Amino acid sequence: MSKIENSKIINYINEVCSLVKNKKVHAEIRAELLCHINDTIEDYLEIGIPEDKAIDKALIQMGNAEIIGHDLNKAHKSNSDWLLLIITTGLIFFGFLTTAFIQSNTSNDAYYINYFSKLLVFLGMSIVLSLCILKVDYRKLKKYSLTFYICSIVLLLITLAFSMPVYGMKRYLIIGAFSLDTLAVTPILLIISLAGIFDNYNWNNKKSLFEGLTLSFIPVILFIYLQSLSTIIIYLIAVFTIMHLSGFKLKYLIIISASLVSIFLLCIFKTAYRIERFFIFLNPAKDIDGQGWIYNQLNTLRNSAELLGNNSNINISI
Repeated sequence: MSKIENSKIINYINEVCSLVKNKKVHAEIRAELLCHINDTIEDYLEIGIPEDKAIDKALIQMGNAEIIGHDLNKAHKSNSDWLLLIITTGLIFFGFLTTAFIQSNTSNDAYYINYFSKLLVFLGMSIVLSLCILKVDYRKLKKYSLTFYICSIVLLLITLAFSMPVYGMKRYLIIGAFSLDTLAVTPILLIISLAGIFDNYNWNNKKSLFEGLTLSFIPVILFIYLQSLSTIIIYLIAVFTIMHLSGFKLKYLIIISASLVSIFLLCIFKTAYRIERFFIFLNPAKDIDGQGWIYNQLNTLRNSAELLGNNSNINISI
């Protein structure tokens, strides 16, 4: 190639890289773009197109450098999202402030004596874990997607088989002095694993469709047995979003969603007891010592609250 022709390629690659703020990936991007361009040029040369025209056609086929640069910048974004960081920090500060007031007003409650200190420990562990995750190239985790999925299912099965119910729910695995909230961990792992499994997934193939739906709904069955409706709702919203982005037709998702909602409403309204529980918030005074108890307690909390809390918020009669 002549110097002029080489400069066209170099200028194209430089323009793309100039739009990518993460300089650590420039070398990788340059090598990848150059490889694609050279392969395309060789294809054109093989069919008899002159070299200079082959270069021009190859650059046109690569696409607009500005668009590619912006897309690669999003994919390789390294700068922190300061707005998200500020909002997260504010929420954490508010949570700790609330916890401090609760602990200061519950000196006789053994559960809250060291609660604030425990939160500080967990916060420190979370920061360290977050910093470690930032160093991981998440794209390399894709090949372990099925492994994450299987481990999550096994963890849910172990929870279902061996955990002790807490307030009617099985969600904690006791390991020595520690407890693991599996219903807080497994949905995240499942969503991450399914995002990897459904990447470039062929939903048009009947076998793949059946396998994909099976993988998606096995956790739902386990969450039903673990009696966690909130987990089911959050999980399904995330999974349906992933399925739609991976090519699953929207009309089928709407049909599936409508069917699930219908089943949910049927389960609620088939007995008078559940109907009463569902609508008791409209008139909690109707059953103060029964279904409306929690709403009346919340009303007491709200009416007794002040700007910096109130000790009466904690000492509610049971």
